[in-house]
Parts: sequence; structure tokens; C-alpha cells
Amino acid sequence: MSSGEPLAQPEFAEALLAACRERGIHTALDTCGAAPADVLLRVAAHADLVLFDLKAIESGLHAKYTGAPNTAILENLRALAAAGRDVIVRYPLIPGVNDDAGELAAMAEFLRPLGLRRVDLLPYHRMGIDKYRRLGIPCPLEVFPSADPVRVVEVAEALRRQGLEVRTGG
Repeated sequence: MSSGEPLAQPEFAEALLAACRERGIHTALDTCGAAPADVLLRVAAHADLVLFDLKAIESGLHAKYTGAPNTAILENLRALAAAGRDVIVRYPLIPGVNDDAGELAAMAEFLRPLGLRRVDLLPYHRMGIDKYRRLGIPCPLEVFPSADPVRVVEVAEALRRQGLEVRTGG
């Protein structure tokens, strides 16, 4: 199961993106970047845009909430930037997890030298919890509150002050 990660099926993703490009269809690769760098770069070469989900900058924080460190993910983001790919970083904003000043400053410090200025903040919400319940599956995110709209604005402004172009929404 891919959990929606297209790079879990790279041959299919590459073929689909290539076929769309041949037909003049604008394409986007939406990824968490957890794939071998050569696979990511090969597939991304067929996309007009890469939507790159960045869950945390600090590796220990990333590992705590995703089960794996983010060293390779950050290297892949560097590789995409170096390859000149059009990338929008998508940052799921989870209260009490990745919304503190240190984590946000570290993200801006990481992105600026790469030339990656666009960040889409995706405020965490609890809308999917009922679906988990109906399916009888435990929801690991149920313990987190929805992002406070006031806090989302504060985070967006803090990132803008650090030189990033920020959009909010979900």
C-alpha cells in the first residue's frame, strides 16, 4: 500500500506524468520525498511542479512523529532545488508538534539558501477522525487539536518575516 505516495510506485508515476506531459497536461508530483534520490529526480523530471510535504526540519522531531529520521528527505529537497525543479513546500502545521519558533526558524534557514521561498501552510484539522472511526481503525492523530486560526496567521507572519512567501489553507 502506498498511502498515497506516488514514489512508492515510481514506474507508474513516471509513465503517467510522461503521458500527461506528451498531451500538454500540466502535472504535479505530490510527495513526502521519502524515496531514493535517483528515483525522485527521475520521476520529478516529468512533472511541471513538485509539491513537497515537509513535516519537520529537526530530525528527532520528524522521527518521533513519522517513525523515521528526515536526513534523506532533506537531501532530496536539496537535490530537487539543485536540479532547478519548481517546488512548493507544503508544511502541515500541527499544534504542539511543529509550530514552535525554533522549528519554524530552522525551516526558513534551511529553505532560503536553496532558493525555495514558497511555503503552503496546511493547518491540521480533525475532519478525518470520523472516517477512521467508521472504518474501525485507530487514528494516531486524534490526540492533536485542530490548528487555531489565530496561530496559523502568527506562524505565516513569522515565516514571511524570515523571507518566505507563505500561503495558508488546506
